[in-house]
This record gives sequence, C-alpha cells and structure tokens, in this order.
Amino acid sequence: MLARLPGYGFEVDTAPDAPRGLAKALLGSYDAVILNSVLSGFDGFSLLEALRRQSPSPVIMLCPPVPGMSDPRRRPNAFLPKPFRPEDLARQVQLLVNPKLAAPAA
Repeated sequence: MLARLPGYGFEVDTAPDAPRGLAKALLGSYDAVILNSVLSGFDGFSLLEALRRQSPSPVIMLCPPVPGMSDPRRRPNAFLPKPFRPEDLARQVQLLVNPKLAAPAA
C-alpha cells in the first residue's frame, strides 16, 4: 500500500523493522509517520510512545481504534482500520499534513 502513495504526490521512506523505523523517524524530518500496530518483535503502541517523546510528527496507526486509550503518548493522531484502500491512506495523510482540507467549506 505504501508503494502507491507516490502516485498521490507523497514521498515515502520505509524501514525493514521497528528499531530502524524509529531511528529513521527520529533522525528525519517527516510530515507524517505511518505505523503498523503489529510489528515484528515490537508493539506498535510502544514504538509510538517512544516516537512521541522525541518527535512532533503526526502518526497514523494502521489498526482499528483501541477503546480506553487515555494516555496521549500512546494515542496516534489518526487510525486507519485494515483492510483499507490506498486512497483512504492518502486522504488520512493529506488531512494530517494539511488540516485545512478537513475544514468544511464556507
């Protein structure tokens, strides 16, 4: 799915695992981070918490909303339940990067 985002005008950078993804996210200057809730050897919400401590980048979590998530360090800016269409992901990224698109027309 991420491979299709350039077709919507986004540059995409990926990482093969959670530790390298966190390192890239902290070293890079990203408009948004797309994070899977299930990662090999790592809980996506723990990675989100680590990211929140050091990065202002908004995060889209690929999973359904988790009830009772009161800790803002473990709450993404947006959820996208699987399965999803590429255009749904592109729309979520666009809304985070340019919130004016979410405003109702006057």
